[in-house]
Amino acid sequence: MLYELNPTELAEVTGLSQDSQRDWRRRGFLEDMGQLQPNGRWLYSAADAVVVSIILWLLAKRLTTDINDAKNIAKVARPMVVFWIEPNNPADEWQAHYRRIPYVAAFGANSAGDAMQIETFSDVGNVFSLKLPAALVIDCRLLARDLNLKLAYLVEKNAQRRASLKTKTEGGHDA
Repeated sequence: MLYELNPTELAEVTGLSQDSQRDWRRRGFLEDMGQLQPNGRWLYSAADAVVVSIILWLLAKRLTTDINDAKNIAKVARPMVVFWIEPNNPADEWQAHYRRIPYVAAFGANSAGDAMQIETFSDVGNVFSLKLPAALVIDCRLLARDLNLKLAYLVEKNAQRRASLKTKTEGGHDA
């Protein structure tokens, strides 16, 4: 994974201030995100920026108040959101796969401390057919639309990198 965003750039892209980044890191919310550099500074990937953006979106919409639950939902939703932000590319098999699964549902946390179960669905009707007492259903197409302005640049760079890697893999050896 390519780590290319410093904390200032992460704050610009996501809206999570550097002070909040330090607080979240201290509290363990960024535990598996970013990479500590030899100089003691953190760098973040585009994937990390998408996850942080989704967390902040979930919290801002008050769809959850627990940062860990938001983070778990964000990690599942990330690939769908990324592939809905990218321009449509019929040749991209991964994009086609993830675009067939637009819904993320979180359910099952009945009391404080319970872990949510998070699943992906291609049809929102399938979620409601489970007859759950409560579920949070997120349409990743709408989430991608809300986050598009902030993340389009990073997602486009990531798509170009994937295309470049695919070309190198198919083309054989580099000159």
